[in-house]
Amino acid sequence: MLDSEEKREDFRCYVKTFGAWSEDEIRAWSDQELNALLIQMISGDMREADLDADAPDWDKYQQDSESGRISGRIFKGDDSQIYYYVGE
Repeated sequence: MLDSEEKREDFRCYVKTFGAWSEDEIRAWSDQELNALLIQMISGDMREADLDADAPDWDKYQQDSESGRISGRIFKGDDSQIYYYVGE
């Protein structure tokens, strides 16, 4: 998913804001480790939002996101693609 150096760098900058790892630790992560962390984050957000992979309830998801009950980082685009927002 992080298939370019620009995407990997953006993700490194984002996770640095968590304060859980030093910049040296983050820089030492392999591409595989960066992608694994992103997958964990997406999976956690999907679980938190109770998104069913077969038939997600996007209206409920939007209501929960707007009310602050969930993070709201997952989006369904006009092109029916699913997106995950990384950033503040």
